[in-house]
Amino acid sequence: MFPEKDFLEVTFLNGFGWYCLFVAITCLPNSGLAFAANDIRFGVMWLVYAFLWFLFWLLTSLKKQISTFTAWITVIVGVVFVWIPGYLMLVGKW
Repeated sequence: MFPEKDFLEVTFLNGFGWYCLFVAITCLPNSGLAFAANDIRFGVMWLVYAFLWFLFWLLTSLKKQISTFTAWITVIVGVVFVWIPGYLMLVGKW
C-alpha cells in the first residue's frame, strides 16, 4: 500500500533540496534591494541566508558530503545572523 521508506526519504529530500535552491535564488534580489537602500546589515544577512540555503540544496539534492560543514554553518548563522540581531531589535538597539 505504501512505498518503501527509502523511496519516501529520497523523494522528500530531493524535493526539499530543490525548494532550497529556489529560496537561495530568491534571497539574492532581496540582498540587492537592501544594499540599494543603504542597509548593509540586511544586505549581508540576505547573502548569508542565500549561502545557507544553497548549502542545503547541495546537501539534499546533489548529495554532497558536507553535512558537518552545513551543520556548523547553520549554528553560526542561527546565532550571529538571527538570534543576536533579533534580540537587539527587540530591545531597541538595532
